Amino acid sequence: MTFSCLRAAILPTLIAVLITFGQTALAQKSPSLGKQPFTIGFYNAENLFDTEDDPKIIDEEYLPTSELKWDSIRYQAKLTNLSRVIDSLGGLAGPDLLGMCEIENRRVLIDLSNTKLLKPKGYSIIHQNSPDRRGIDVALLYKTSSFKVLESMWIPIKIAEDTAFRTRDILAVRGVVLANGKPTKDSIYILVNHFPSRRGGQEASDGKRAAVATKVRAFIDFILSKQPNAKIIAMGDLNDEPTDATLTEVLKAGAKPESAWPMGYLYNAMWDLKAAKQGTLFYRGDFNMLDQMLLTEGFVKGKGIVVQGGGTIYNPHWVQQHDEKYKGAPLRTYVGKRYFGGFSDHFPVYLHLSK
Repeated sequence: MTFSCLRAAILPTLIAVLITFGQTALAQKSPSLGKQPFTIGFYNAENLFDTEDDPKIIDEEYLPTSELKWDSIRYQAKLTNLSRVIDSLGGLAGPDLLGMCEIENRRVLIDLSNTKLLKPKGYSIIHQNSPDRRGIDVALLYKTSSFKVLESMWIPIKIAEDTAFRTRDILAVRGVVLANGKPTKDSIYILVNHFPSRRGGQEASDGKRAAVATKVRAFIDFILSKQPNAKIIAMGDLNDEPTDATLTEVLKAGAKPESAWPMGYLYNAMWDLKAAKQGTLFYRGDFNMLDQMLLTEGFVKGKGIVVQGGGTIYNPHWVQQHDEKYKGAPLRTYVGKRYFGGFSDHFPVYLHLSK
């Protein structure tokens, strides 16, 4: 099925879901953030599972009795490692908003936010269990001191051609930035995504990612139809490169326009990094840029709070592998069945906003 056909099949259902969400969105003024930038990040945590069996999902690989020997010691080490990354992501204060994926349940997010490094930051959680058969979900952590959630919703994914297919819902959040603990009048929209994987081959799985991208695009178009200058950021592990058709054709995302901004176009904040052959995932000897952050014109050229420059990959030396073959790649928790005690197979990404 073509991208156009996918859009026609899915759009009516999504618009019905969005009406209530969009009706409460109002054009709003800008905040005053002072000298402190507002940091938005995204992190694929690579299989953040607890150690207990959940009969509703396929989690047998991450149990103390499995080949991976996933016990409480390794689980706590994973939480500590992830907290070290998040604690310094984007600066010493850590991110104000952090989208996450490959999260098993709310419990692991609570455990993560209660680690020694993250508890003082005061993160709150938006999460719900997804239909994904492995039980891996998306979520949003946000500092209650710098962001106020006004509403959130979950956009389900259904593919008419494959009714048995299950994947992660899209998380949509609307909120306001806080300055010095007080609500400003700058409303922003956050979409947290984890597109279907390339299992079975990229070409064979293109349609599934296109289906999810079509819903993201429909959400953005609906909000822009009500608020042409709306500040929307769609972020996540999109399992496609910035130059793939899912991004360029379905989501209409790419490099920052040099002159006139095409209607509905999205700036891919990771575009220049991809062009420089950088990436967030190391696969078969090359870096892939699968973790991306897409912004509407209002976030780039609008008044008030806007993005500073482009996106950044957070890959300090201590989160990298140092052996010759995989030098510079993310230091993972496991490589195959071998326990490396690392962080994740993805580097996180982030960007800064300021007035």
